[in-house]
Amino acid sequence: MAAVLLYPWDARAQSTCCTVEEWELIGITAEKIAYAFGWGFGAVVFCWFFGFGIGVAVNAIRKL
Repeated sequence: MAAVLLYPWDARAQSTCCTVEEWELIGITAEKIAYAFGWGFGAVVFCWFFGFGIGVAVNAIRKL
């Protein structure tokens, strides 16, 4: 409760946790974020495609 009284809400809202330079110092860059996002998106699409293929195969086997 004391921290809330020491810092008004508008001053706390304007401060950020980290700057871009601080993120780069710990190894978080735009390229790494894009790489992780792309890999995750690719993994989701691959799993969807794999499940879709299995579903098509199961339906084809059921129709035989």
